[in-house]
Amino acid sequence: DAKFFGSASTLNISSPIVSMAATPDGNGYWLASANGSVYSFGDASLYGGTSGQTPYGPIVSITSTPDGHGYWLLTANGNVLSYGDAIYFGSSAQSGSLPANSSAVSMISTPDGNGYWIISSSGGVYAYGDAQYLGGLTPSPEQSIIGGV
Repeated sequence: DAKFFGSASTLNISSPIVSMAATPDGNGYWLASANGSVYSFGDASLYGGTSGQTPYGPIVSITSTPDGHGYWLLTANGNVLSYGDAIYFGSSAQSGSLPANSSAVSMISTPDGNGYWIISSSGGVYAYGDAQYLGGLTPSPEQSIIGGV
């Protein structure tokens, strides 16, 4: 039942699209490019982006807030950028918790939007805000940052 609301294929984009997030009602979505540009379609509102400049490294993921009035962008080095009503709870880059041979690949919001998990390429899970650490493929150092930084 997914509906098409548009795509970046008709836009003059300068960086590849790397992630997509749906609005909570399913009537829209955002596309995020590696350089931090965000494109909104359907009922998704645009709350900002890095204007094509990513001082923290390439964007790898976009995640909607539960009410759809904001989103987080995640960079490969673990920085989190908040837009709209998305609240910043910390980042793997700030805490220095990502291993040198790993990068951030995705993030997921908690159901209430008061936290999120960051997932690394090595299988590590990092919890921030009210997100609880429930395990990952690597047992440490993720356990040391339960409840955020």
